[in-house]
Amino acid sequence: MKRYVTAFVLLLAAACLCRAAWAEEAPAVVKPLVERITVLTDRAAVELGAEVEIPAGESTILLDPVFPTLDTLSIRAGVESDGPVTVLGLDFTRVPTPKPPVETYNDLLARIEALQKEKRLLETDKAIYETLSKNVTAMLDGMRKVLALNAGRGKAFPSDVQERLDFLSARRLDYGLKLARTKRSISDLSKKITALQNKLRTLYGAMNRDRTVIAVHVSAQAATSGRVAVKFLVPYCGWAPSYEVNCDSKSGKLSVRYSATVIQRTGVDWDGVEVTLATASPMTALVPPEPAPWVVGKAVPERELFAVDKKLRKGKKRAEAAFGKNEEAEAEDRGVPEASYATARASKEGALGVSFAMPERLSLKSGVPKTVVVGFLEVDTAIVRTVVPRVSTAVYLTAEGKNTTSFPLLPGPARCFMDGMLTGVTRLAAAVPPGGKLKLPLGTDRRIKVVRKTVEDKFDERSKTIRHYYTWRMEITNASDEKATLKLKDQVPVAQNDDIRVKVTELSPKPDERTPEGILTWELELDPGGKAVVEIGFYIEYPKGMILIRE
Repeated sequence: MKRYVTAFVLLLAAACLCRAAWAEEAPAVVKPLVERITVLTDRAAVELGAEVEIPAGESTILLDPVFPTLDTLSIRAGVESDGPVTVLGLDFTRVPTPKPPVETYNDLLARIEALQKEKRLLETDKAIYETLSKNVTAMLDGMRKVLALNAGRGKAFPSDVQERLDFLSARRLDYGLKLARTKRSISDLSKKITALQNKLRTLYGAMNRDRTVIAVHVSAQAATSGRVAVKFLVPYCGWAPSYEVNCDSKSGKLSVRYSATVIQRTGVDWDGVEVTLATASPMTALVPPEPAPWVVGKAVPERELFAVDKKLRKGKKRAEAAFGKNEEAEAEDRGVPEASYATARASKEGALGVSFAMPERLSLKSGVPKTVVVGFLEVDTAIVRTVVPRVSTAVYLTAEGKNTTSFPLLPGPARCFMDGMLTGVTRLAAAVPPGGKLKLPLGTDRRIKVVRKTVEDKFDERSKTIRHYYTWRMEITNASDEKATLKLKDQVPVAQNDDIRVKVTELSPKPDERTPEGILTWELELDPGGKAVVEIGFYIEYPKGMILIRE
């Protein structure tokens, strides 16, 4: 008996020792908090942190849960503690989310189907009550018209007319009440169905979503307390800039409100998070490209090229029939996809771009965009008025200046205002670096009128050639009370054949610029209420029988 008692005591002691050893080696499970998120243009850098107690020796800190989707190659970890702690490494694993009971899912489906069936029946009742109410109303209106007509003719009413009117009025009131109750019931059922569908959608998402668990392996000389921090990139995030531009026509000041629309679809709501917006984007290729040989050769006629291609395809089929397909050659033929490169411009804030730290913590629900104001800036600009009468007589306004900020202005939509009045919506087509030239279209200036008249359009047939004479006159009027500078652009044709000759006969006044392509530019100064006239004349001479292409 003593022998059995001794064995039992030894087994119990061994179990206790194993349990104690297992407890010492078991990973510490902590709930990390989202401390900071840097939103890039196409993803986000997330920083998580948690306060932990680190035992002496080697141990594992388990961070659970974190974002359901993350770039595992970007995970980094660090530990700040009172005593010396070494990070030995980290790894991660995908852990399936515990699935809710299938009965719950099926029960929700059954409840939704039952409510939808009840809703369909009520919608049928609604259609019936609407028809009955409409018919009774039509009968009442018809009887009242007949009674009014008979009353005008002095005819007596039948004895039961009032009873019929009272009956129809009571029926219409009854149908109206039933219709209103049916509509309320349908509305209540719709709300219940929507709530159950949302619950079902959430349940389905939970059934099909795994979470990533990160394990940080550390070593400490002595037990200590500290803070573990983990950083990684997550997809399905980004931000896009937008602008609201107001130009003061008198001072030339351009006021710009720089906004950003942030969207994240990570599946995790961000509640009171410190958010920073960055203009940079992590590079997908770190090695610079090498230029390939640029070969220039003689063009092969299409028929010869088709014949050679046909022979090559026949030869390839014969080789495949004899030796089988060359998979390696086919892979080479398909080529390697081109890599994309980061295009962030250098600025004072960093070599890859600029960061904008939001002044307050933000809360962003997954899938719901939010617009925040990044900042305000003022730019000294010159208002340039441009008109191309051959294409349009509208005078277009453009604000031209310099980006005086220390950060680039990224491409994005811009709402443009002139003196507080909306002139239109445009787009910043390309990024404007610090110190770069900024051009923003502001719409049209209706105070300057431009009229283009055809003065001459005639043919002069000669012995071997034909001359076609053209003359146009542009009349410009400044109807504003301010002096205005107008850039007027027009053109004369350029001959592409030695048999065709273009001769300019009139350019009044002389243009300030004339290009080899025939583009003419005048810089016109218009006083308040002033006028200007520009005339262009030329002729085209070409052989008889030639058909001109006037592009």
